[in-house]
Amino acid sequence: MRTVVTSVLLTSLLVSPAASFADGSPVHANSAERVKLRNVELATGEVLNGQFVNNAGQPLIGAVVTIRLAKDIHKVTTDNAGRFSVRGLHGGQCIILIGDETFACRLWANGTAPPRSLKSIALVTLDGADTLVRGQGIQDRIRSLTRSQQIALGALVIGGTALGIALAQDDAS
Repeated sequence: MRTVVTSVLLTSLLVSPAASFADGSPVHANSAERVKLRNVELATGEVLNGQFVNNAGQPLIGAVVTIRLAKDIHKVTTDNAGRFSVRGLHGGQCIILIGDETFACRLWANGTAPPRSLKSIALVTLDGADTLVRGQGIQDRIRSLTRSQQIALGALVIGGTALGIALAQDDAS
């Protein structure tokens, strides 16, 4: 009986943190994988500012940027620095299309965004290569947790370690 209870406790300690990170998997361009939306605060006048660059950081000039927000569709072209501004937007989830690439974000009206929101958006392409466009390492996933989630995760790790040590000492005696 003791072995069964111990196994269940250890499994729950190991599986719970892993399940909470399931949505942070790498995202490939043009894939239907689940995308973690980034919060972006609109500038004064309900304007989305952004820049489109390649993986070397060079601006992509003259690219047509299409923003789909609910039933509204806005199209603009990037300037000589790869920058673009889209006016007349409102808060909500939006899809950004540039050529065959798709990006997603959550827009917030000016002054209403969460504290860690972006003020503009940078979109990066790998020049049509079918390779990783964006991903998160474990450090980024942990940093993106709230303070209370980080403390709970730390407590789970410490608790699991202490349980393992206690079981090892109990078996030794």
